Amino acid sequence: MNIEHPALTAECINERFLWILFLGAFTGFWLDYALVTRGTTGALDVRVMLWTHARTSPWLDRVFNVITNTGGVGRTIPVVLVGGFFLATKRRLEAGTLVGAAVIGQSLTYAVKALVSRDRPNLFYVPNMPTDTSFPSGHALGSTILYGLFAVWLWQGGHRGPATFLWVWIALVSFSRVYVGVHHPTDVIASVCLGLAFLAATLLIYGRMRMGQLA
Repeated sequence: MNIEHPALTAECINERFLWILFLGAFTGFWLDYALVTRGTTGALDVRVMLWTHARTSPWLDRVFNVITNTGGVGRTIPVVLVGGFFLATKRRLEAGTLVGAAVIGQSLTYAVKALVSRDRPNLFYVPNMPTDTSFPSGHALGSTILYGLFAVWLWQGGHRGPATFLWVWIALVSFSRVYVGVHHPTDVIASVCLGLAFLAATLLIYGRMRMGQLA
């Protein structure tokens, strides 16, 4: 694996773009949060879930169950592998950034779940329905942060194909949470927005620290 780590200058990711992404995504999260807590998104959620459920099939069930698992416990595998690679190549900043993003991102999920306490969808029977609250989706939020971080580093290293694939995978993991019936669509939208905001903040901090190392 060859993940480069150039400083976040105008040649890589423009800092202004990261601030715009942070503010835009954070605003999107708060708008979603406000609508959900006011109970105004129920009809939209139901329509999307009914549309999705009408298109399920046994083979799609198998595909999306595999995909959704990569957004949960399955995230620990690439974190351990990539984190180990960074430590082995003495890239402590990258290793620390990765572990910090994983830990803080998971803590953020728990904090927002406790704040909102939204019930899981109950339109259909779902085997092994999670017992915690529904908002936000930890799978979608965590995947956006971690796979997004990998995607940025791969893109900076010139690996455009794998980076693009990871962004597509984030979208698939996020949609899978609605497909398998364990999240409302607005849970997932808020999760991706919050994940993008956290990712932008992480990259801003990483870029400043990287520039400090190179100075």
